[in-house]
Amino acid sequence: MLDVSLCDLLGGLDAPAGEDLIGIVAIVMMVVMTAAAVAVLIVMMFVLLLIIMVVMVAAMIVIMVIILVIVVMMMLMFVLIVIVVVVMVMAAATHAVLIVMMMVMLVLFFL
Repeated sequence: MLDVSLCDLLGGLDAPAGEDLIGIVAIVMMVVMTAAAVAVLIVMMFVLLLIIMVVMVAAMIVIMVIILVIVVMMMLMFVLIVIVVVVMVMAAATHAVLIVMMMVMLVLFFL
């Protein structure tokens, strides 16, 4: 059906074996275009896969940096808490020593 209508419209170019040359050219062009479309589809799939991989790696790096910042902040808070506790213990010990020294001075004063 396709060959007859193309032959009627385009003037009947016959190939040597008797088949319709326009129909053969049309079929070959459709096959070539289909192959090109499949090639473009495969290339686009690989490009999309590459883009997805790059985005995932970038997101992973961002998440790792955020986790690293959180861990560093937690360590700094821990060090700050340890320093505050040590200073308070030293202050309490100094206070206790001063109280004992005052008591000794008071006892020695009245002897």
